[in-house]
Amino acid sequence: MVVAVKHAGRRPGRASPRVGLSTDRPARVRETLEREIEALTVNFGGVIAGKFEAIHQFRISVRRLRGLIELYQPLLQQNWFNRYREELRFLGRSVGALRDNDVLQQNLSGAAIKLDESLRDALAPLQETLTEWRRRQHEETTALLRSPRYEALVHSLPAPAYKQPLSLHGSLTLPELIRPLVRAVERAGAKLNRRSSPSEFHRLRVKMKRLRYALEMLDGGKSQHAKKLAKELKSAQKILGIQHDSVAAMGWLREFAASAVAPGPSLLAAGAAYELLLRRSLKLSRRAWKKWKAIRAGGTLQDIVAELPDSEGRLGDTIRAGAA
Repeated sequence: MVVAVKHAGRRPGRASPRVGLSTDRPARVRETLEREIEALTVNFGGVIAGKFEAIHQFRISVRRLRGLIELYQPLLQQNWFNRYREELRFLGRSVGALRDNDVLQQNLSGAAIKLDESLRDALAPLQETLTEWRRRQHEETTALLRSPRYEALVHSLPAPAYKQPLSLHGSLTLPELIRPLVRAVERAGAKLNRRSSPSEFHRLRVKMKRLRYALEMLDGGKSQHAKKLAKELKSAQKILGIQHDSVAAMGWLREFAASAVAPGPSLLAAGAAYELLLRRSLKLSRRAWKKWKAIRAGGTLQDIVAELPDSEGRLGDTIRAGAA
């Protein structure tokens, strides 16, 4: 999603822009939500057909919808926010499980290529198990997407319920929306080092993703600091995402070895694949650590907060949604 914010040069002593409940905000927010829901519609048929890329894009759109309503949480009625955040979580978990299976199969196939030829065929029972798991998950996801629950979600989500103006105690500035996300990234990375656990690296990845989505929605590349930071966050997320996928594959292999009734050669092949994924995960941890150090040393985290107060316009007047 790409969102533009009108930007002006710095003026000494200028007050921070206020985000008020302008009369056209509901229309602007509705337009933004509708465009992301349109992305769901575009990929709907592909998900039903079980196509890998459609499932991936559908999942991204669900995440962006969640990010959007979480960004606007201070402006939304709490009951409405709680309801639709949970609905999007439920939808995301279903489609996410399907996507995770696809990534897991890709990781095992990639590892198999690097194994000794005598072990490759021994991975067949693992692939068969994953194929059956995917079949069942696809049936569940298809049932959800064809249900009244999903239909109600896509029809009602573009009509948010706002708080009354008096309950907002004035208005919100752009830095007030972004600063908590910046601090969350800083906290997640504060004690990180190259030997940190996969869960610690994954926590940083999640916080980075939320900040990146917010920057794209609020700025859309107008601010050089925001554009640079979003690019660096995306690069770091890619490294951390591959690492997380490797760790997830390792976890599945451990569970398979502990619970499955499989021939000895299959267990040996699973162990060899595990070792390959472990080495890749450690290598990616070192790369992710170097990338995070570069982002932190670059100063863009604080620069973006310092720059946003000089952005002109009310939030409700400046949202311009697009595809990212």
